[in-house]
Amino acid sequence: MGFGEIYDVSNMYKAEQELQRKHYDILVLDASFGLNEICELTQKIRHGVNCKNPFLSILVMTNNKSPQANRSFLNGGCDLVLEKPISVESIIKTFRDLCRSDRQFVVTYDYAGPDRTHLKKDGAAPAPAITAPNTLAAKVLKQADQKELEPSIFDSISELNSMKMERHLVQLSWLLDKMSPKTQAEFDFNYLLDCIDQALGEIYNCALRSSFSVTCDICNEMRKLVYNLRQAQECTNDLYKHMTFFYRELSDNLPVSKGQPTAAVPISPQTSAAVN
Repeated sequence: MGFGEIYDVSNMYKAEQELQRKHYDILVLDASFGLNEICELTQKIRHGVNCKNPFLSILVMTNNKSPQANRSFLNGGCDLVLEKPISVESIIKTFRDLCRSDRQFVVTYDYAGPDRTHLKKDGAAPAPAITAPNTLAAKVLKQADQKELEPSIFDSISELNSMKMERHLVQLSWLLDKMSPKTQAEFDFNYLLDCIDQALGEIYNCALRSSFSVTCDICNEMRKLVYNLRQAQECTNDLYKHMTFFYRELSDNLPVSKGQPTAAVPISPQTSAAVN
């Protein structure tokens, strides 16, 4: 196939270490590593956690011919599942398919990876998508110079992080509505705080990876308020006013992904009244 470098590992830990070390174009995993372990690693890669190229092609080899089992790997974010026994013809076809892919990536609350529109249930809302770089195709088909690929990956990572932050901002808006002094009795107070803190943590991590320092600072201020709310064990009008003020600041300073309308949605009238 003409690969410049092949690195063989015997466990998932070594695979993670190597993915942190340098850019790779394809990762081949054997299903014997375990479904949960493979899906967990795949989502770490797709979310850009400890991986230099979250858009690398991921191929899983398996003895299991069950469509349901193979679908689980695809739902985890891999590109293709290759059933054993493996022939030269099946390998060639697989690489042709990987190089032919236009690499549409989507982002949801708990998934990042290749678009699985054909696997979605009827009526499921479409997720925002980006055209992710296919470095395997670029090298095999000589579509781009090596020097052009790394900036392309960096730009796409920033785009992906922006989309993820927008998704979490929508979640944050809903949570703050439920935190309102007028509605908080409907939900467990500490559960809402946990969810808000988690959403802010995700936004912070995405902003940090893309060097959005202002967004990071706002997240830190909001997490301080979450701590104060835990201590008070109630959402006073004053604390809520400060929280919604920083939400507006966060919304205004959130980078908007290319071609996507901002995901920041207005907070309910109760929130607006608290801010004014």
